[in-house]
Amino acid sequence: QFHAVIPIQVDEAKPESLRHRIQLVPGVQREILLVEPQDKPVVGAEVAGREPVRESERFRPPKGAKAMLYGLDSKKPRNIVIYHKERKLGAVVPVRGDKKTPLRISLQPLSSIRGVALDQKGRPLGNMKVTVGLTRLIVAYRDLPWSMLRQMAGTMKRVTKTDSKGRFHVDGLLPGIHYTLSISEGNPTRANLRAVKDKVIAEQGRVVDLGIVRPLK
Repeated sequence: QFHAVIPIQVDEAKPESLRHRIQLVPGVQREILLVEPQDKPVVGAEVAGREPVRESERFRPPKGAKAMLYGLDSKKPRNIVIYHKERKLGAVVPVRGDKKTPLRISLQPLSSIRGVALDQKGRPLGNMKVTVGLTRLIVAYRDLPWSMLRQMAGTMKRVTKTDSKGRFHVDGLLPGIHYTLSISEGNPTRANLRAVKDKVIAEQGRVVDLGIVRPLK
């Protein structure tokens, strides 16, 4: 939650070390236009990463197809996460402040995963609740806006059930984002959990097969 970390060496014997001049550089503002693959404007998408630090409550989903980004660096790109649940479109796009001209971002179809849930004896875990949500592993947000977990966790969560053979298929996942998959009897509380799989990542244009998801030991 810092804009910068600056090392300072203080020495009473060196008066010059007691005064430091820190030059602040204003961040660049840049407008983005969200379009679908057919190049038509998309309305109603959620956008995370509009500010460089933590986004405030004023950052609601854009009312139109345009949104403003703030505090962009001219050299280091910032990843912007865009997700549209109803249209099943999204994107993770690096944006720099080296230009101030509007940026056109084409959203792409969301992807999906599948797998089979089995118990310790290899029997299908049928009619189980399958929940796929944003991971809470902090390292996964090193190159992503941390605010997306706070803003978009509810929107990006996907819920389905296994069939009688333990098979499941989950769609509406944004490629490149880390998810956690849990299989449970009812709500995924500690007592109800049967299996958990971290670091689940969807890929653009294909269904990722997770294979067999084993139960908790």
